[in-house]
Amino acid sequence: MLEGLIANNFVDRKNIEIKSFYENTILSGEYKEEESPESNIVEEFTDNNTTDTDNDKSSKKEVKKELSKEEIEKKVELQNSISELKKKRERMEENKRMYEVDIDLYNKFKKIKETNSNFNIPEMFIEKYDFFEELEKEKKLCWENYYELYKPKNISTGYDKLFN
Repeated sequence: MLEGLIANNFVDRKNIEIKSFYENTILSGEYKEEESPESNIVEEFTDNNTTDTDNDKSSKKEVKKELSKEEIEKKVELQNSISELKKKRERMEENKRMYEVDIDLYNKFKKIKETNSNFNIPEMFIEKYDFFEELEKEKKLCWENYYELYKPKNISTGYDKLFN
């Protein structure tokens, strides 16, 4: 990292001094080591011996309670439900973005068609245009109805035959 800083003339090699190292971190400015009250404390030693059994007892108390099999299954089920809901929300958001683009195209094509009677709606949008027109006649043109009622048909392309 230092070689890159030097090669790109960000710092001069003479001005670099490493006071402490933190991975993937560069600190600039003056380095001022703070004195903490703890650094002046002299460690006191005692004659008390600690044994492994004492440490084992205290560590056993700190060990988290193991979850039962039922709790684990509930947790897994809950995580699956959460991920399923997230995917559903993403699909709905994508559908809403698609609706906004489609309604914009519908309105543009509708204006063009009103001014130019010879205008042909692009082939890929004819089905949606008719769908939007029907919803508009029924005064139900909104995202909720679009989401609920519109089911796109599968578009077949020449590439489909390659994989069959």
